[in-house]
Amino acid sequence: MISEDNLYNKLLGSEMFNKNEYFDSYIDLVLKNLNRSSERDLTQKHHILPIHYYQHRGLPVDNSSNNLINLPIYDHIRAHYFLYMCVKDPSERYSNLYALRRMLGGQFSSLKDIEHLDDDECLQLYKNYNKLNRSSHLGTTHETSDETKRKIGLSNKDKYHDYKSIHNDAGEEKRVPESELQFYLNEGWTVGRSPKTINSLKLGYNYNSKGMLGKSQSDFQKEQARKAQLGKPKGDDARKNMSAARYGKKLYINPKNGKGKYLSADEVDYYEKQGWIRKQK
Repeated sequence: MISEDNLYNKLLGSEMFNKNEYFDSYIDLVLKNLNRSSERDLTQKHHILPIHYYQHRGLPVDNSSNNLINLPIYDHIRAHYFLYMCVKDPSERYSNLYALRRMLGGQFSSLKDIEHLDDDECLQLYKNYNKLNRSSHLGTTHETSDETKRKIGLSNKDKYHDYKSIHNDAGEEKRVPESELQFYLNEGWTVGRSPKTINSLKLGYNYNSKGMLGKSQSDFQKEQARKAQLGKPKGDDARKNMSAARYGKKLYINPKNGKGKYLSADEVDYYEKQGWIRKQK
């Protein structure tokens, strides 16, 4: 277990902190939560030496157990406030301010307000912001332009080519670049997916699944699927399957929307009564 002296030396040795009352408060907060276990929806992972310390210096992020703790949400908010008040570099102060605004949505008139919030008040602010954020996006869909998709594709091309899947004894998994692999191996991680995940995948896969059979898609999903196939050549198997599906059927058109459908003999009468018209060659 990390001691108070070791924690002081680790943080001060980074040369990113001003030694003030907020630095001391941050030390106390970390020590108080060193042995706290993870609880779903109640705690969040926090890097003792913050992520931005490594990012701003071009270093691999330390995700080891010596640099990660579980913080109750209210203490996670306080941690970034204390960091904001004691780090030296303005850009690193901003990183903590950004984290605070993400967690609270700017729901404080001044940063000093956070110092005087008790646990329940701090947690309520967090819940209020999350509820507001969810409701503001409820029912909305976002369409991505072809140009944006192309840029995303290019930026992700070969991005994870040199990444390796690793897991630890606790069942945690992640993918890391090969340049960081040895660091994790030294920390006790193992290359590959965890046995628990592998077994879950085997149990969860239904080899008799009929795919989309019995499921429905929204008009938006159908239109996106149609656009994705426009102009693409069909393989021999696809053409054979389409031909087999249409064998013995006639093409009818709905005059209301111009859409067509291949109908079998026992379907024709029903659709003709609905106004569908046989398409002539």
